[in-house]
Order: sequence, then structure tokens, then C-alpha cells
Amino acid sequence: MTFKKSIIFYILLILVSALFFSYSLVFALPITSKNYIFYSSSNNIFKDKLSLSSNYIVTNKYFTNYKISGDCSAFGELVGKKADISIFKIKLLKKDCDKTKVSVKINLDGAVLNKDFNIVSDYKLYSNYLDFTNEDLGKINDAIKQKIVELKSFEKSPIKIKRNLLELSYMSNFLQDIIDKRKEKYKIPVLGASMPNKKHKIPNTARPYRETYTDGIHHGWDFDAEKGDSVISLDDGIVIRVVDDFLFSDLGKLNKSKNLGEDDKLKNLDILRGNQVWVKTMKGDVAFYSHLEEVFDDVKVGMVVGKGQPLGTIGISGVPDKNYSDYHLHIPVHKNPYIKSKHGKNTYMDYMMWDWYFKGESLDYILENQKNIFEK
Repeated sequence: MTFKKSIIFYILLILVSALFFSYSLVFALPITSKNYIFYSSSNNIFKDKLSLSSNYIVTNKYFTNYKISGDCSAFGELVGKKADISIFKIKLLKKDCDKTKVSVKINLDGAVLNKDFNIVSDYKLYSNYLDFTNEDLGKINDAIKQKIVELKSFEKSPIKIKRNLLELSYMSNFLQDIIDKRKEKYKIPVLGASMPNKKHKIPNTARPYRETYTDGIHHGWDFDAEKGDSVISLDDGIVIRVVDDFLFSDLGKLNKSKNLGEDDKLKNLDILRGNQVWVKTMKGDVAFYSHLEEVFDDVKVGMVVGKGQPLGTIGISGVPDKNYSDYHLHIPVHKNPYIKSKHGKNTYMDYMMWDWYFKGESLDYILENQKNIFEK
């Protein structure tokens, strides 16, 4: 297929390939500069997928002199050439690039091309799609699969179509993985621990000593453990918040004014959690690991965690009594309400305002049904 025919074919493909999902996977249109024509195989670089962690620029002329530079130590090399075509492979040398878009500048015998690429990370994808219902994820995936079938129907597959097929297949597998993992129960977040069965260790127990400056209710479970025991991720997910510098003096920040609103009470409750890690699970729920002695150094906001991955250690940070000895992991789990307008846009306050599991339910009901949430 000649370059000109390839461009025409590609434009036709764009016309029949309407964008139907929102994570900014977009097909790349041709660009012209000084009578030269350029196009990239797509507009995306997937930093966490090796086979998609680079991209390609194709030109309608063979260039012998070129220089490629850009954000995050962008690097390029000539990987293919014919009489009227050059193919350049673009990749980022900076593996921890935290940008969502990088600009690449390509100088080719005096012709200059400025090309932007979207940097797509698994964390970014999870941050968006964990807020979708299974039904919506299924609809998106069905549309992706249909697009894959359409692209495969073409007899010839130039580099851009092959790239789009790879990206679409990755997204399809990514979404299906979320759906499949939502069928699993949560892992008990302390190794060797059992589900709490005492009234004061499960959700909805009254906490009258703090009812004037919080809602006075216990939102989560207390898993008994020894000081310094490791806590683990209850599910595959992402770390969305870390507090690892809590001081006992921070308790002086509690707002104990009269007639506090819900926001102020939630902020007080947040102080009482001390050192903490928030994990957003495959179900889109948020687990608040609280009162930690230590958060492990490798646990950072923006990381993807695996089920059972260590996060920190048991402590009493945030507890007003320095001599407190009832060591446990306090872990509320708040249920994602799947609000469409909030996809990927929830704030810390939103997460704290979500209902916790078994809110308002009786002791007997919780004891009977918590086995449906956690593994034995």
C-alpha cells in the first residue's frame, strides 16, 4: 500500500471509528509540515505495558538526518525505511514520568514536527474505571470488542491499524479483569487474623466518648493483632492517599466546637485515624487502613497494589491514649455509589461521605453476612 493510499485509507478508518470511551485513547490523524506528511500509529503511550510503551512516527520521505527530543527524556530511533517512507520509534527514557501528556519535537532535514502523546498509566485507568458499574464496564467492553472485529476485517493491516488493535485489546482485557475480580471476596487485611465477632469490634457500634465532635459511630472492623504486625491489601487496587507523618500533637487539631456540620465531623474522624493508607479496590470501594505505626516506604499515592501486598504495620497512631494497648487494625470500607458525574473525580471528602458496609444494620445481621464480604 503506497503512503498516499495509506493516508486515504486511514482517514476513512477514522470516519468509521467514532470514539466511544473516555480515557483519551484516540486515533492519530496525519500532520503536514513543509510539504511533508507525518502520522503516528496512535496518540498514546502506555507506560505500564511493555508492548505499548513506545510509539511510531511515519513520514512520506526517507530522512538521513534527524534529531528527536522531548519531555520525560523522549528518545527516537529510525527503525524502518524505504524510498519514500521513514519509520521512527518513539519511547521515553524516564520510566517514572508523571506527566499525562508529553511533547516530542522531531527535526528532519529542516522540517520540524511537534507531536503530543498521551501518557496512559494503569493508575490513571483504574482511577477512572473503578467508578463504573459492572453494567457500564460491560457496555464499554462490548463496544471495544466490536471495534476490534471491524479493524480485523480489513485485508491489510498497516502499522497504525495494528497499533490500534493492540491498544483496544489491552483495554478490553483491562476492563474484563476489573469485572472478573469484582466477583472475589476481600482478603482479611491482617495475616492470621479472624473476622471480628464482638460488638465493639464491628461496624455501627456507638462511640459516645467522641459523639460531640464526630458522628459517634464505629464505621469499620477492628482486627486484633500485635503491635508491629503487617497489614496487607485486602484486594487488588490503587493507593489513593497516604498519611505517614502523624504526631500525637496532631490531636490538638480536632475541632470540638459546638454544632459541627458533617464535613467538620468527618475531618475530625480523619485526624483520629492517624497514620493511614487508603486503598481503592477493584469494586471501587475505599478501605481506610487506620492507626498504623508505620507505612512502608514503597507505598505511595499513585501505585497499583496487589491483593495481599504489605502496606504497613499495626500501631495506635491517632488514638488519644498514649498507653492504649488493645492493638488492632481499624479498617472501615466505604461502598462506591457509582455516581456517573464523579467518574475519576471523587475527592477525599467524597470518599469519607460514602456509606460504609452494613451501615445501620444490626449486630446479628452483620455477623451473619460479613462472610459474604471477606474470605474465611
